[in-house]
Amino acid sequence: MAEDFTSGSFGEMSDSFSKFHDYQRMPFKGAGYSVLYTVLSGGRKLFLKALNRELGASAEHLARLRREYWILEKLYGNEHVVRCIGWREDAEVGPCIVMEYVDGESLTDYLKTNPSNKEKKRILNELLDALDFIHKHQIVHNDLKSENILVTRNGHNVKLIDFGYADGDSNIDKATGGTEAFASPELVRQETTDVRSDIYSLGFIIKALFPHCYGSVVRKCQHKEIEKRYQKVSEVGKAVDWRDRVKWLALAALAIAVAVWVWPKKEPEKVLPPEKNEPVPQVVAAPDTVVVVHEHHDTVVIEQPKSVKQNNSNAKAVVVNNPVIALDLDSVHQAYQALYIRFEKEIQNGMKNGKIAYWDYGEVYKDRFELELTELHKTMKPTDLAMQTLFEMDFKTVSEELVSQLSGLYADKLPSIGWIGQENPRKADSLRIELQRFYFSMNRDLFEDKLPHK
Repeated sequence: MAEDFTSGSFGEMSDSFSKFHDYQRMPFKGAGYSVLYTVLSGGRKLFLKALNRELGASAEHLARLRREYWILEKLYGNEHVVRCIGWREDAEVGPCIVMEYVDGESLTDYLKTNPSNKEKKRILNELLDALDFIHKHQIVHNDLKSENILVTRNGHNVKLIDFGYADGDSNIDKATGGTEAFASPELVRQETTDVRSDIYSLGFIIKALFPHCYGSVVRKCQHKEIEKRYQKVSEVGKAVDWRDRVKWLALAALAIAVAVWVWPKKEPEKVLPPEKNEPVPQVVAAPDTVVVVHEHHDTVVIEQPKSVKQNNSNAKAVVVNNPVIALDLDSVHQAYQALYIRFEKEIQNGMKNGKIAYWDYGEVYKDRFELELTELHKTMKPTDLAMQTLFEMDFKTVSEELVSQLSGLYADKLPSIGWIGQENPRKADSLRIELQRFYFSMNRDLFEDKLPHK
């Protein structure tokens, strides 16, 4: 076979690149029709992606390899996407894509080294940059997974590889395939995909990097309804950054609140002991900090942590003048949970008797639950600023968990009206009208003043 070399992103190649030697086949597990080699040329190491000859010659596979070359050539320029050098008719391996060599390991293997959260956040940002870049070029990767994300040994930088199943608007022969365990529902069904399909797979990557963080971001990335997901990769990045800011602000607020509570006072106000047999409610407001509420004296006594008392012989209890309003977090949580149980039963009964037969109807209950939970939260809000900080942080955590839990009752179990509309638009339209009436009746008391008078 001729040694013709069609230059791509690097322009005309020099004579030193015309001869390849030392071919080494790589243990590559990408698109099944292709294999990967390393070669040396002019003192430089390169990747060659060629057809898998064990599967026999196939015009379809050759077309897919050429499509991947056109896509990679189009994407040249981003440092976090593997760079295409050109197309080659090679005497040793046949037609192939020539790419830069990446000395690295898969993200799966890299995570086994237990990198710091700072390193993992940088890797996530580089991956988001790569995805945003390819999406702006109207390319969908369609096989985003940890094995297709390389982390370089020098510098630990991201390189997104294997565009064997990628698609672009200009491609006539559309790619099908991908790894089912990471694929979006629409990709598994071999339907038309767009950038939101990659965003679904991105949820798995975020979860692999941060198993205990960004749960709400992952859930939105992987929403069963494509319209409910993030619509752009930039939105995912903003959501992650917002979660980080909230976390640090919350920690800073908590630190300030604890500092206020434990700051020594020269002459604390004298607090009379509770009357005999009068219960004294206690709640844990912060680690090792006990809040003692004396209801009949309109005061709150905040006992300091033992560690503070041991390190500061002058430390004394702090007394804060404050009308007592629902500072017992256990009682607050019980009120939240009681409201949740009511909505949970209504949803379960509605699904059982057919009243909630579609996902959209469950959303009405979820929206109403969020409204009522917010109103309940307002009625128990303390007036003391330090207590408010803790109270708001606690509500944010608990409410997000309860809303997500409520959504889980129906989200993965019921079809949506949109799905019905694909087969029966008339039925979908009638259901949407019924849904509007149902939503209005559920919130009638909230909008009572806006109703037209008869």
